[in-house]
Amino acid sequence: YSFDVLHDLLYAKSSADERNQFFDEILPQMIQLALRLPHIVTQSVPLLRQRHNTTLFLSQHQIACLLANAFFCTFPKRSQTNVEYKNFPIANFLGLFTTFGSSKRNRSTTKIEKLKCIINYFRRVTKEMPKGVVSFERISLTDEEVPVWRDSNKALKKLVVLKNGFIETEGEGLLQVDFANRFLGGGVLNKGCVQEEIRFAICPELLISRLFTEQLLNNEAVIIS
Repeated sequence: YSFDVLHDLLYAKSSADERNQFFDEILPQMIQLALRLPHIVTQSVPLLRQRHNTTLFLSQHQIACLLANAFFCTFPKRSQTNVEYKNFPIANFLGLFTTFGSSKRNRSTTKIEKLKCIINYFRRVTKEMPKGVVSFERISLTDEEVPVWRDSNKALKKLVVLKNGFIETEGEGLLQVDFANRFLGGGVLNKGCVQEEIRFAICPELLISRLFTEQLLNNEAVIIS
């Protein structure tokens, strides 16, 4: 692995002050955050398995600690497809650090912008750790519970369609629905950069769902609050 994207971000796309802040302040705090894992996450994180209605609660401190470990790629067998975790997304951040194959420039640009979001997240949480709690609720419907949409006569309530705006501004405070990929986050830890990847990149706490959420079935959803 060459880590060429990370190198490009820090030495070609960052100012000297930004680079020094990363190496002198942010990175050491991230290392300490990752090393405190046994004290912050005191038991194994449950897996949200297929066909099970389960809710997992994590503090933002726990999420930050787990994401720091994902950044340093410390989760065994989770940097690439592995038989044991074949139904789970890749959880380590290795795919963001390096380019593969052709079109390296385009892939590098996309990954650099995602890394900017993630590093900014760590800059903020290492400066002042948030004290909230995030819930991850997996919902699995039986065949009998799935609505027959084509037979429904119910009207949509207060439907508004907007052609302009951004997810992070016009969507603030609203319930947001994404249905793009059975693996949460899609290609966010690689070259992907459409709705789901943007949503996860600008709110990095969503990324930790990839650690424990098995591939979704057609009758399942995950609600993150």
